[in-house]
Order: sequence, then C-alpha cells, then structure tokens
Amino acid sequence: MFFREMRTFDAIFIGTSPVMILEALQTSLEGKSVLMIDRRDSLGGAWHTAVLGSFKGIEIGCHYIKRYRKGYAFLEELIGRTLPVMDPQPCVQFWKCQFDHAQRSPAEFSLCIKNIRERKYRSFFSHLFRSIHFFWQEYLYKKQWDSPFCYPKEGCAEMIKALQRLLDASSIEIIHGRSVHEIYVEKNKKNGVCHTDQDDIFFRECVISSCTNLQTIHYPKKNIVLEKIVRSYDHVVLHIHGKKAQPFHYMEVRDNRYFSRVSDVGFCNPSFKKHGKKNELLLCVQIPANHWSKLQHNEKAFSDILLIQLEKKKLLQPGGNVLAYWSNRYETPFMDDHELDRIEKEFYPAIRTMKTTDMGTALARYADQWSSVLLMAHCIRQQEHRCTSDIEKRVLTLMNI
Repeated sequence: MFFREMRTFDAIFIGTSPVMILEALQTSLEGKSVLMIDRRDSLGGAWHTAVLGSFKGIEIGCHYIKRYRKGYAFLEELIGRTLPVMDPQPCVQFWKCQFDHAQRSPAEFSLCIKNIRERKYRSFFSHLFRSIHFFWQEYLYKKQWDSPFCYPKEGCAEMIKALQRLLDASSIEIIHGRSVHEIYVEKNKKNGVCHTDQDDIFFRECVISSCTNLQTIHYPKKNIVLEKIVRSYDHVVLHIHGKKAQPFHYMEVRDNRYFSRVSDVGFCNPSFKKHGKKNELLLCVQIPANHWSKLQHNEKAFSDILLIQLEKKKLLQPGGNVLAYWSNRYETPFMDDHELDRIEKEFYPAIRTMKTTDMGTALARYADQWSSVLLMAHCIRQQEHRCTSDIEKRVLTLMNI
C-alpha cells in the first residue's frame, strides 16, 4: 500500500501575500512551527515583482496603498525609512476631468454611464444613488482624509525585500508551486489535514485569506464549498521612448475601452533608473479581461494600440514608440468578508481567516498585533549595521534572530 508523506506544523498559511507573511512571522515568533504554501513561484501574491529584460524588481501591477496613517506608520517601521508622499497623488480620469482617487462619487457616476450604454438599468439606479450619497459626503461635508497617499521609495520591491529579510532570519518554511484545493478538519476542530497536489500535511491551525485558492473544507458529515469569485488582472508593461504629457504615478481611466489603469513602475525602480536612458519610461497598463485574447494574438500590435490610447488620453506626448513589452495575467479568487466570518465562526480554532482584499486596509486593521515583527525588523537592522563582513552577516542569518 502507498502512503502519502505526512508532516506536522502548528500553523499552515495558504498564500504568501504581504499580509499573510506578516501574520506568519508573528505566529512564528510565538514559538510555533509555520509552513507557507503558495501555488506560484514568486513571493508576494499580487505584489510580486519580476525581471523584465535588463530591469530587476519591476512591479507587475498598478499599485497604490490606501491612505491610513496607521498602515503607513507600520510600513515605515518595517522598511526602516519614511514613505515619501506621492506627487502627484493617485487620481481618476473621467472624460476631461480628473479627481482625487479616494473620491467615490466620480467613479460611481462613471459606472452609471457604462450601465446606460450596456442597458443595465437596474445597476444604473443602484450606482446613481451611490454616487449621490458619496457626493453628499465628499463635497458637502468636505471630508478630510487621514493622510496623503504615500508609497515606498523603491516601490513594492522594497517592501518584499524587507519581508524576505525577515523570512530568511525566521524558521518559517515556504513551499512554492503547490496548490491547496481542500482541507480536512477533525471533529474536535482543533486540528486537521491540508491536502496539496503532492502531499498531506497535518496542522493545528490553518490560516486562509480573502484570496485563497482553497475550494473545499471537509468536516464529518459535511463538505463546505467556499463561495468566491475569480478575477483576472491582465497587465502589459511597456518600455517606451517618449515623454509624459502630464505628471502621474498612478491613474485610473474610466472612459477608455483599451485600458483602465496605468502606473509608472519605472519611476521608483532603482534598476530602471540605472539602466534606462533619457526620455524612456516604464509603464504598467492594466487592460480589460476581454482584450487578453487580442493581446495574445499579436502583442506588438496591441502594445502599439496602448501607446496610441495613452497619447489620446493626454498621458503621453505624441511621437513616442514602444521599445519592448511584457504581458502578465494574474488570476485570483476573492471571498467577501461575510464568507470569511462564516468560515472562521464554524471552524475556529482549526481555521483562522485574514481579510486581505485591500492591503492598505489590512495593514491598518492588523498592525497592532504585529508589534513583535517590527521589533524583529529593528533588531536585524541593528545587527546588520554592526556587521563588517559577509561572514558575519551569514552567521547572523544562521542564528535565526
């Protein structure tokens, strides 16, 4: 008879998004054995980076971090330096107008226009009432925000690098390239078995996030199929020779059928600053899912179309040309907070959930419970400053501070 390999961990984390890594580090610092499993080969979930041509650590995605002062303060402690204010701030472009990204009313109104074009009248009235509601809040009450939008100086790569440093100094084990589709919870709800496509792992606690790929939870006389939707984030990174028509770091465009977001990923990337030439840009453009097949059919032609559209929206000056391009599709499931609450209520303590749909919100929500992680980061930085040789740094890593 063939027996599958069975190992035991106090806690298993499914996924390696920044929020899950921070929670795993905190759990490990409490003296528990921790395993992280990710179906992808890279660390960071949607915040992963890649090597594109001669440029390293390039963000594959249009990112910003919601402006919560508590979340920003936590990131500054984690990274070890102040987060610069984004200048200009993220914004939304609709027709010929631009709005602060945090203003919800223009976004809702743009959806009203879209619903009329698509003859979705029920949705139209829903978004109309929501746009009026947000307009009342934002303009009549002059709502003041916590803080301006900030972002790491070297982009999300700086955050991932800081997390990798902590993981290297911890006892956490990480397995990449494996999917977890089902777990089995024992009747006492104090432990269970995680079933991957290669082995079975016994756990005392399994932590899942809003974006988990887990499909089924098996329990005596009951099988729970998780309710979620799968979204596709399709991006094209364009290496362009040209100039901006207006300054921007992150922008959402509501009235263009070829792209919905654009982010300047070269502005904060040290590798691009070093190897990129004068009047060159590195832009990440998010395209609608229905254009992915067109992109795959002829990437060069579609990249040229995107350049034309960026010029038409007056984001780039006319006359630019595409030097290189890379495409990436990132599919991820989403569970809403109510479903997560239902799962944790039914299976705790064997299963614990983390609400990770938006990282800025998650940082503000969980920052208080990660104080030990910040202490660890501070200690490692102090030790690294005292190191005078590579040998000493290697010893520091082996000590698992």
